[in-house]
Amino acid sequence: MPKTRLFSYIKHSLTLIGFSLLCNQVSAQSISPAQRQEFSDAKTEVNNVLKGPYQKYASSELRQAQTSLQNAEGTNDPTKYAQNTRLARAQAQHAQAVTELGVETDRLADTTQALAKARDDVAQLAKSK
Repeated sequence: MPKTRLFSYIKHSLTLIGFSLLCNQVSAQSISPAQRQEFSDAKTEVNNVLKGPYQKYASSELRQAQTSLQNAEGTNDPTKYAQNTRLARAQAQHAQAVTELGVETDRLADTTQALAKARDDVAQLAKSK
């Protein structure tokens, strides 16, 4: 009887060890190719913003996107990697939108100034008649 009990104990112990190893393998998943592609796309988006006049309009937003990319690169956890990658992409899109808004606001200000000057010129011409 004691041998049977010992074998049963060993069998259950090995089963638990195997289950534990299986759980560790499942939780220690690596970063997938799709996640790496998503990271690459986010990095491209950040680089596209860098090509524009972001410094004047959205430098802090772009710094946040770059920080999120660095955070993604610095982790081996697929969940954190994906979260930081998506955050970086959203921040880059936000920086792009802020930049575009700033450029358009400046254009509007220039157009408003040009219109005011044209009105003044028309008023001067009307007075001189």
